[in-house]
Amino acid sequence: MPNEKTHNCPDLLVETEWLAEHLDDPDLRIVDMGPIDAYKRAHIPGSMGLNRNYFKDPDNRALVMGPDQFAEEMGQVGIGNEHDVIAYDDWGGLYAGRLWWLLRMHGHEKVRVLNGGWNKWIAEGRSVEPAPLSLYHSSKPMSPHAPATFTTTLRPEYNCTLNQLKERIGEPGWVTLDVRTDDEYTGALTRGNKRGGHIPDTVHIEWTKAVTDDEFRTFLPPDELRELYASAGITPDKKIVTY
Repeated sequence: MPNEKTHNCPDLLVETEWLAEHLDDPDLRIVDMGPIDAYKRAHIPGSMGLNRNYFKDPDNRALVMGPDQFAEEMGQVGIGNEHDVIAYDDWGGLYAGRLWWLLRMHGHEKVRVLNGGWNKWIAEGRSVEPAPLSLYHSSKPMSPHAPATFTTTLRPEYNCTLNQLKERIGEPGWVTLDVRTDDEYTGALTRGNKRGGHIPDTVHIEWTKAVTDDEFRTFLPPDELRELYASAGITPDKKIVTY
C-alpha cells in the first residue's frame, strides 16, 4: 500500500517504493505525463507517454473534450475501466494531477498520482527504459498496451460550470480557489488570453505551495496542507471551486 504514515489519502497518492514493487502487475497502467521527447529518452518501465495532454475539446480549447472522445482516447492507449492508473510527471504532479481529475470526473476511481514523480524515481536510482527506436520520430502518444474499452460515467461533483459558479459565487460556504502563479493571478501574465486577472472574491494559493520546495516537489504532509489552506479559509465544511 502507499505510504500512509506520510499521507492519509491512499486513494490519491502512491509512493515510489510501492510502484517499484508492482511494475509487473498486468492490471497496472503507468502514465508518463511529461514531454514526449523526454519520454522517448527514458521513462518508468512499462509506462505510456501522453505528452502533457490536456485533453482539450478540439472545437473549444477553453473546455475539456466530451466523454465519448475522452473514452476513445483512454481506450486507444490501453486504459480500461478495470485498470489501476498511476500518473506521474516531472513537474510536481501538475500534469499528473490533471489526468487524475479527468479520470475521476469520468467515473474512474482507480487512479493515483506518483508522489515525487519522475524526479524522485530517478534520484532513487530506480530502473528506466527508452522508447523503441522505431517510434523515436513520432510525436503521438505512445503506449506498450493493446487498446482497451473505457466507458465513462460522468460525476458532476468533479466539475463546476461557469453558470454554476456565477449563481453561487460570494455565497457563504462557497470559496473560489485560484492555484495559478502570482503573475497570472494579478494579470501580469495573461498566457495569451484576452483578459488577465482573477475571479472576484477569489482566494489565491499557488499550487507550488502544496509541495516541497526542492527538486522532488513531493506533497506536504496532511497537517501542513490543512494549516496552509485553513489559514485562507479553505476548510472541509466549504464547497471549494478551484481553477
